[in-house]
Amino acid sequence: MKVDSLQKEFINKYDENAMKFIDRLSKNKSFTFNKNSIKAFNLKESMDDFQKVLDGFSTYKIQSMKENNSVSNEVILNKMETSINKDFFHESKLLYSDFSSFIGTYLNSIIEMVETTNNVKSSMMEAGVDQDSIAVVNEITDMFIDRLQESFNPVMESILWASGYKSHQILFNNKTTVKPVFL
Repeated sequence: MKVDSLQKEFINKYDENAMKFIDRLSKNKSFTFNKNSIKAFNLKESMDDFQKVLDGFSTYKIQSMKENNSVSNEVILNKMETSINKDFFHESKLLYSDFSSFIGTYLNSIIEMVETTNNVKSSMMEAGVDQDSIAVVNEITDMFIDRLQESFNPVMESILWASGYKSHQILFNNKTTVKPVFL
């Protein structure tokens, strides 16, 4: 499952110095007063909606198992793929002052997603739902993670540029050595 490696990937990709630049920008009062922003997506809403989807899927599979009238997993996967691409990750403005909380929400939501996914699979196993349906939870989660990364990575790049971190890296951490030319 892809969700297990998201935090490690984040930590490896973005160093402490990047987080300091972002935190410094978020606390800058001039950006707060001017309400400067970038295009992003409503992360908290998307994560909450996804957790509701997982809970609903679990409830549906447990109920339909008792009634013997379940829709095929393939149909559910196709519907979920369409839903994840259309109904999640609605564009919104992210204020500069909210950069740090956006990143914190991302990291906390990953933890919650792991817990929710494990809880959903456990409740389905305890109820005796078939293994194929339990595996669908992983597939749905992986689809969501792919779309999350597609949405999060460009926003994070914009945050790093807005914070000055990328410019600082280019200007001051250039590893090439220039040899002076004497005439």
